[in-house]
Amino acid sequence: MCLTIPKKVIAIEKDVVVTEDFQGNRQELKTLIELSVGDFVCSQQNVVIDKMSSEEAQEILQLVLNIKNTEGGEKK
Repeated sequence: MCLTIPKKVIAIEKDVVVTEDFQGNRQELKTLIELSVGDFVCSQQNVVIDKMSSEEAQEILQLVLNIKNTEGGEKK
Protein backbone atom coordinates (compact mmCIF):
# COMPACT_ATOMS: atom_id res chain seq x y z
CA MET A 1 0.00 0.00 0.00
CA CYS A 2 1.26 3.47 -0.87
CA LEU A 3 0.61 6.59 1.14
CA THR A 4 0.39 10.02 -0.40
CA ILE A 5 0.08 13.25 1.54
CA PRO A 6 -2.35 15.83 0.12
CA LYS A 7 -0.64 18.67 -1.70
CA LYS A 8 -2.07 22.09 -2.53
CA VAL A 9 -1.88 23.37 -6.13
CA ILE A 10 -0.08 26.74 -6.11
CA ALA A 11 0.58 27.22 -9.86
CA ILE A 12 -0.47 25.69 -13.17
CA GLU A 13 1.22 25.79 -16.59
CA LYS A 14 -0.19 23.54 -19.34
CA ASP A 15 -0.10 19.96 -18.03
CA VAL A 16 2.32 20.70 -15.17
CA VAL A 17 1.19 21.84 -11.74
CA VAL A 18 3.33 23.12 -8.90
CA THR A 19 2.22 21.85 -5.51
CA GLU A 20 3.23 22.49 -1.94
CA ASP A 21 2.92 20.04 0.95
CA PHE A 22 2.26 20.82 4.60
CA GLN A 23 5.99 21.28 5.25
CA GLY A 24 6.39 23.84 2.45
CA ASN A 25 8.13 21.47 0.03
CA ARG A 26 7.34 22.28 -3.60
CA GLN A 27 7.02 19.75 -6.38
CA GLU A 28 6.23 19.86 -10.10
CA LEU A 29 3.69 17.21 -11.09
CA LYS A 30 2.21 16.09 -14.40
CA THR A 31 -1.56 16.02 -14.60
CA LEU A 32 -4.23 14.89 -17.01
CA ILE A 33 -7.15 16.20 -14.94
CA GLU A 34 -8.45 19.76 -14.83
CA LEU A 35 -7.23 21.60 -11.74
CA SER A 36 -7.37 25.09 -10.29
CA VAL A 37 -4.98 26.92 -8.01
CA GLY A 38 -6.01 26.09 -4.45
CA ASP A 39 -7.13 22.52 -5.23
CA PHE A 40 -5.78 19.66 -3.15
CA VAL A 41 -4.40 16.61 -4.95
CA CYS A 42 -2.87 13.20 -4.34
CA SER A 43 0.07 12.13 -6.47
CA GLN A 44 2.05 9.00 -7.21
CA GLN A 45 5.44 9.01 -8.94
CA ASN A 46 5.17 12.72 -9.86
CA VAL A 47 1.73 12.34 -11.47
CA VAL A 48 -1.52 13.71 -10.03
CA ILE A 49 -3.82 10.74 -9.52
CA ASP A 50 -6.81 12.38 -7.84
CA LYS A 51 -8.30 15.63 -6.63
CA MET A 52 -9.84 15.85 -3.15
CA SER A 53 -11.97 18.28 -1.21
CA SER A 54 -10.34 20.82 1.05
CA GLU A 55 -12.13 19.29 4.03
CA GLU A 56 -10.80 15.81 3.29
CA ALA A 57 -7.28 17.14 2.74
CA GLN A 58 -7.34 19.11 6.01
CA GLU A 59 -8.55 16.05 7.92
CA ILE A 60 -5.72 13.91 6.53
CA LEU A 61 -3.12 16.63 7.14
CA GLN A 62 -4.29 17.01 10.75
CA LEU A 63 -3.95 13.24 11.28
CA VAL A 64 -0.41 13.32 9.83
CA LEU A 65 0.56 16.26 12.05
CA ASN A 66 -0.87 14.50 15.11
CA ILE A 67 1.20 11.40 14.35
CA LYS A 68 4.29 13.50 13.66
CA ASN A 69 3.90 15.38 16.95
CA THR A 70 3.50 12.17 18.94
CA GLU A 71 6.75 10.46 19.86
CA GLY A 72 6.38 7.30 17.84
CA GLY A 73 2.62 7.21 18.39
CA GLU A 74 0.83 5.44 21.21
CA LYS A 75 0.52 1.67 20.94
CA LYS A 76 -2.78 0.14 22.01
